[in-house]
Formats: sequence, structure tokens, C-alpha cells
Amino acid sequence: MVEALHRQMSRWSVGVVGLMLFALPAHGADLPIRWSLAEDAGQVVLEIETLHDIEQFEVMILQSGTGSNELLGRMARGAVREGERLRVLGVRGRADADLEVRASGHVAGERLTLTATVPGQAAPASPVTLGLDASVWDEEAPRLRLLPSPDVDRIVVVVTGEDGTTLLTREHRGEDVHGGVLDVTWDTTAVRPLLIRAEAHASDGRYVWQELVPWRHDVVVDDVHFASGSHELPSDSAERVAEVARDLREMTDRVSPYVDIQLWVGGYTDTVGSAGTNRRLSLERARSLALALRREGLDVPIHVRGFGQEVLAVSTDDEVDEPRNRRAIFVLSAEPPAGRDFPEGRWERLR
Repeated sequence: MVEALHRQMSRWSVGVVGLMLFALPAHGADLPIRWSLAEDAGQVVLEIETLHDIEQFEVMILQSGTGSNELLGRMARGAVREGERLRVLGVRGRADADLEVRASGHVAGERLTLTATVPGQAAPASPVTLGLDASVWDEEAPRLRLLPSPDVDRIVVVVTGEDGTTLLTREHRGEDVHGGVLDVTWDTTAVRPLLIRAEAHASDGRYVWQELVPWRHDVVVDDVHFASGSHELPSDSAERVAEVARDLREMTDRVSPYVDIQLWVGGYTDTVGSAGTNRRLSLERARSLALALRREGLDVPIHVRGFGQEVLAVSTDDEVDEPRNRRAIFVLSAEPPAGRDFPEGRWERLR
């Protein structure tokens, strides 16, 4: 069950921010960032998420000393954009010394700062956790199953559609969790969900979040007819390739402001020839199609795989010339596609 869940989870784009181990007051004209500080075997880890575009951004981790402060870590950037996640590392010399976080920058021309102190010998609380059971997801009847740790006091879920609109913003309290499970459901809309963000907050300020990208866009091409045994694109395929490229560019332009999207190209053959030969041939054909799309101006990371006769669209015996099995499938998604047409395996990045 655990292995099955892990495989299912690999279909999602999942990110977890650092844990707020210290819930501390900050002073100054508060800079629009969310931050957390943790320690691991003497190494100090400062995680930052920017909540606004910031110019001349600088952040430091300092350790108090006798009459002066020791710089443990520093980052300076000319500009950071809203939603960036940054990390500053440092090595703590004395466990009894206070740590200080200082950040500054300009927002809309105004200089803002943030300063916070972490007392020495502070005992960090155990981290909050937020699990996700992706096996229950169904786009036709949206349901998100979250598995928060018992100390979670509040859960916030925001669903963004493929056109950038907010489809759902909902807050749940700890008492809504039953048996360690919280099922979040909502009505389907004409706009497909693109990005789901779930945050779990403890009452003392500790938090964790995950982002999920369940969206994908598939295009099946079975009308580009390669010559037998060849991976060279036929001369009459230019119009069809241009049509596919236009479709993929339009979808990429629509969703790329909100998520990092990639293209996955799978090639398939019929059962004429050996399995090994067909696997190599389907990979070369996938590369040919991917390169043609790149020439048409599709500017996203592209990955290719050849499945040969391993996955047939139409079941046949060996040595059967079946045009419907000689096809390619193009998938725009954040993570490698899964499902019947995409057995687990290694994808090759197109250079």
C-alpha cells in the first residue's frame, strides 16, 4: 500500500517549504516575506518565500557574540520576484548564542526591513506534517485527501484554474480532521484545475505547505506516416506538425505564468519487427517529432521515450502492420505522465 501510494505521488508536482520551528515576533516595517529557521547538526537553514516583488533584497543570519555579531550566512539579490523560494545556510558556532535574522529590500520604491531574534538553546518544536493521498484524486469529481499531523490547527486550500482564476479558497479547522484525514471536495467547473496549494498551520506559527499540479494536456498523433523502418519525418507531415505545435504553444502560454510546464513525447510502433528494434525506432521517431516542434518555436523542456510495441492502441498478433499503433503521444504536464500509455521508466531530455 505504501509503495503504491508512493508511485501515485510521483505523478504530482510536490513542494514542501521549510518548517517554522520558532514562532517569534519580528519588528521593523515588515518586509513581505514568509520565513522559517531550522537547525540540523549545527547547520542553520533559513527558508524564505517572497510574497511580493522586491528590489535590492538582502538577508543575513547573525550570531550574537561578545560585543559584536558574527555573520553566519548572507544572500544579496538585485531583484526577487513574488513567489520565489530562497535558502540561506550557515554554521552555528555556539548553541547558547542568540541568532538574528535581518532582511531588507525595496517594495514599490519604499525601503522595508524585518528583524527577528531566535534565543540560544531554544528547543524547537517537532515539525508539523501534511501528507497527501493522491490515489483518491478524480478531476471529474474533485476531491483532495490531506493527512495532517495532530498538532495542525488550521488548513488552507487554494485551487487555481488553468486560466489563472481562483476556483476555490477554503479554510478548515483542526476539528474538521477525522481519524487523521481531511477530505476537501468542490464542484466541477468549466475551467480545469491547474494548481492546488494546501497549507497546514500550528497555533504556534509552525507550518508546512504542498503544491500539486494535477493538470495535463494530451495530443495523440497517429496521422504522421513514417516510412517503414525510418525515423525521418515524411515531407507531407509539415502541416500536421505545425498544427500540433500551435496547439501546444497556446496551452503552454496559458499555464506557464502559474506553473513550470514540460513536454513529454512518447513514440509507439506496430508489431512488425523485433521488440528491441521497435523500441529503438520509436525513440528515434519521438526525437524527430520533438525536434520538429522545437523548430516550430515550442520553448519548453522536452523529454522523449520510445515504447515500441510495448503499449498497443489496438491489440494485434506479432508481425501485424496496424497504422493505429504507429503513433506518438504528446503530453504537457509538470511531471512525467503516468497511466496505461506510459509504463514507468527513464525519459531522455532533448538537448
